[in-house]
Amino acid sequence: MKTALDVTKDLAQILSWVAVPLILAVLGWQIQDALKEKELRRDYVQIAVGILSTKDGDTDLRAWATEVLQANSPIALGEGVRGRLAVGTASLSGIPKWPRPAADLMEPVSTGADVLRRVSEELEALGNDLSKWQLDVQGYSTK
Repeated sequence: MKTALDVTKDLAQILSWVAVPLILAVLGWQIQDALKEKELRRDYVQIAVGILSTKDGDTDLRAWATEVLQANSPIALGEGVRGRLAVGTASLSGIPKWPRPAADLMEPVSTGADVLRRVSEELEALGNDLSKWQLDVQGYSTK
């Protein structure tokens, strides 16, 4: 005959089986979201460098590109450099282009939603087990 402590321990173990995959899925989603944000920032910097690589062009667009570089640079651009880049008296034409990544690195990675879909079957099975164990616990408590 199970004691209340045994039943509580069993329920805690079941809840941990359910909680761990959910926590991992949420953490995976957050990491994936942060990586996508970094990729987006990199793409904006590449666009800005492309705009600033020429000496002519729209000054408003050059000002935007300068602000993008300023916002994403770990070392701030000096006021003089920012001003010259914005008006077109300076350019970034001497900066080499980013190399293209290898094709295998371009494959899509799993998102949090993919992880959640994969663990849903496991969670459903655990839910079924939990229902069976709850019936067992109720059966022990009525004896």
